[in-house]
Amino acid sequence: MFIVVVTVQPLFGASESSHPTKITGADGKSLKDITVSAGSPIELQARLYWYFLPFTTDTFTWIPQTCRYLEFYIYKVNPDGTNGDLAWNDTAMTNFFTGNANPDEFKLTENGTYSLVVKYDGKLRHCNATAKIFVESQNNYKLWDKRITGPDREPLKDIHVRDGDLTQLQARISVYDHLCNENTSINKCWVDKIGLYLHFYIYKTNPDGSSGDLVWDDTAMTNLATFNANPDKFSLSEADTYNGTYNLVVKYEGDIARPCNATAKIFVEPRKNAVLGDTKIAGKYGCPLRDITVHSGSPIKLQARLYLYEDGMSMDWYNKPAWRPIPWYYLDFFVYKSNLDGTNGGLVWNDSAMTNYFTYNSNPDEFTLTEKGCYNLVVKYDGKMNHCRSDTKIFVV
Repeated sequence: MFIVVVTVQPLFGASESSHPTKITGADGKSLKDITVSAGSPIELQARLYWYFLPFTTDTFTWIPQTCRYLEFYIYKVNPDGTNGDLAWNDTAMTNFFTGNANPDEFKLTENGTYSLVVKYDGKLRHCNATAKIFVESQNNYKLWDKRITGPDREPLKDIHVRDGDLTQLQARISVYDHLCNENTSINKCWVDKIGLYLHFYIYKTNPDGSSGDLVWDDTAMTNLATFNANPDKFSLSEADTYNGTYNLVVKYEGDIARPCNATAKIFVEPRKNAVLGDTKIAGKYGCPLRDITVHSGSPIKLQARLYLYEDGMSMDWYNKPAWRPIPWYYLDFFVYKSNLDGTNGGLVWNDSAMTNYFTYNSNPDEFTLTEKGCYNLVVKYDGKMNHCRSDTKIFVV
């Protein structure tokens, strides 16, 4: 006696292509990115789902489709993120028992980023799905090793920012684990982890490239949805460090036995041309703050404005970008004793004041300086818009 097992899939004739399809991993979820070592074997898996109304229910649902061909393509990724040369391709049928399409095993020997594209071009509605394959040099990784990367799973990259601009950092942590992604059967790979704290530190750079004083730090947890840790935004000044360069260090210190860190440079460039959203501190009519000469012990009254570079659409300025003074923002005033080389010495006075609604001026409390000499006046804005500062001199005679 012969027993014939037949798989029954709904037939809708001409309406087949009207129902959506999708390609997923073996877990029914979107294809996930993969990280592998150069030359190691890669085995892919994918499924095809069709959204239709089964005979047994009155509700449309996603049903895995068997005996359908999926096409697998792997392209080398160009520097601009587009697909470059085809590196590998194959076709495989979704299995009758598992629903998975398993193309032949293959290897990628050249380091870099590749784009995986899986397509269905059959009688049902066509669809495709994509993911990234990150190929790294062969390394003797140990189980549970950890590493910190950027959001693209590549090493942290150097950053170029403008003086005072708010900057957002991102990083993620991965563990060399045997719990790999569902769309590959690789035994061990780098798996992104959520709920782990990363510590971000920014140091001034010494002339020899080593780290100097700590200027900013924060801690952030890797996110459930994106896997990225996103610390608070910050800004840096070109004048505060050697050659406008800072050292960024990101650390994971939750595992005493296997801590890890990653480093990069932050290059702060001067503002040459204003762009929308820029801020600056200046006097009336936008003129730079001027040096002040006062007599010892005489009262000193300071005044400054905060300007925003905006397009003026709400101001009837013919929509032309312009610097506009803005009220209701706090400015911080600091007076330092000036060192012989012109740098800031000890802090001798500071205050904060809000820019006035009618005059736009920020007027801190009156103060006096009794010791003759040169002082550095620093006025800062550190609010929610792009940060800025202005420096000038006070000469006490």
